[in-house]
Amino acid sequence: MKKVSDDVFEQPATINNHGHARKVPEITERVLFEADRVSSALLCMTNLVDESGRSTPVDAPEGISQYDDYLDARKPRGSQLRTYSLATITPQMTPDMVRPLKEAGAIGLKFLPSGMTTGSGEGIADPRSIIPILKAAAACNLPWMPHCEKPGMDPNEAVNALIPWLDYVVHNVLGLRTIVAHTNTKRLFEWGADLPKTIDLAFEVAAHYMMRSNADQAGPHWKCKPLYGDPEDMAAVQLAGLAGEWGSRLVIWGEDVAPHWYRHKSGENAPFGVFLPDDVAFAWLVEFFEQSGHANWKRRLEQLTFHNASKWWWGTSQPTQWLRVKREDWVVPTLYEAGIDSIVCPLGGTTLKWKATKI
Repeated sequence: MKKVSDDVFEQPATINNHGHARKVPEITERVLFEADRVSSALLCMTNLVDESGRSTPVDAPEGISQYDDYLDARKPRGSQLRTYSLATITPQMTPDMVRPLKEAGAIGLKFLPSGMTTGSGEGIADPRSIIPILKAAAACNLPWMPHCEKPGMDPNEAVNALIPWLDYVVHNVLGLRTIVAHTNTKRLFEWGADLPKTIDLAFEVAAHYMMRSNADQAGPHWKCKPLYGDPEDMAAVQLAGLAGEWGSRLVIWGEDVAPHWYRHKSGENAPFGVFLPDDVAFAWLVEFFEQSGHANWKRRLEQLTFHNASKWWWGTSQPTQWLRVKREDWVVPTLYEAGIDSIVCPLGGTTLKWKATKI
């Protein structure tokens, strides 16, 4: 962090650990355009969803190569944004596909329980069935990112209900690197903190789980999975984000940018997913960190939004791009154009107090 004045500072461009570029080119272009405003890297989930809502997960090496080409073709001209793809674990995936997936460019594997969220129609019904795949991932040092909900459970209990199975995995699949997606309960953090230090596990947190709980009014554009936790859970996510760790476990920012067209998101059966563009979520975090009252809040922000992800994924923490963050009021747009329809940002109309731009 470099202090320019009381109202201006500079920090490395962010790494967003979790984005969904979907399968609709106009939505992909919007996600990448907004990410490029403040982020140097975006990790993309490959449970793709087309215009009809049909999911086509990428679970094979040739699919990863094709998807990476698809992303590269839709980045803004001159963009230096780096994108990395996580292959989706499906019932069709076999252990002998894992190493070729890594060689094709996959940065990790994403686990989606069957039927729990958007694009999980081809997810896993019985988590025990993927143990051979996870052993193959550990053997070639390919991390995995579990979406923590147990199929068949009450949605309000589904996150914590998966902990016993996660505990079994990390104790029995030696060498497996785990980053828990969009961690949103205190119990999950406490479970991870109690694990032996020899187990490589990190937590991902999103701004909307830091700022909202199940006590807040939620319209369709805030609808997401996992569901928001209790106020006590929200406080735990806040503590983890501010500290950049929970116990000895790194905490990494991943916003789970999950856009849907307005026509789909506004209906009674709106799909899960919140669209907070990278620059909006980052500015929201800046405001929250400043209000925390910590004397070193800017360094803590930099730790969460850049250093922790860079160290966990690549073992280095050398920035390639920088942001200038200035105290400046700006109003978040409500609608973002994306081809034949728009995407709604639920923070639309809100005045944020900080503005970040790449330098």
